[in-house]
Amino acid sequence: MFRYFGFSVIGPVSTAVALMLVAGAPSNAAEVVELTQTGCQFVEPEQKDHGYKTTKKADCEKINGDTEMGRLAGAQVMELKAGDYVFRVTNKNVPYPLGFWIREKDYN
Repeated sequence: MFRYFGFSVIGPVSTAVALMLVAGAPSNAAEVVELTQTGCQFVEPEQKDHGYKTTKKADCEKINGDTEMGRLAGAQVMELKAGDYVFRVTNKNVPYPLGFWIREKDYN
């Protein structure tokens, strides 16, 4: 059995990141997953910082709407075995508050 989760955010960051959790033997120690949020994106799954300039949520809604399909096609899906994880998310050069949460694929 597996569950598919997508990253979502509170604020203007790309949704072009996915995380897949698959069943397996849980480990004893939490694994650290590091992610960097820049304007309108997570850097690690896209393997580059697009350097988007943004000052407000509406900027990212436009940028992500215009670039979503191409970016999703090239983004890496993160596959993690079942277990304990610590997510360290660094907000880099984003001039407004951001949030981070993990949700199920079909969550509204």
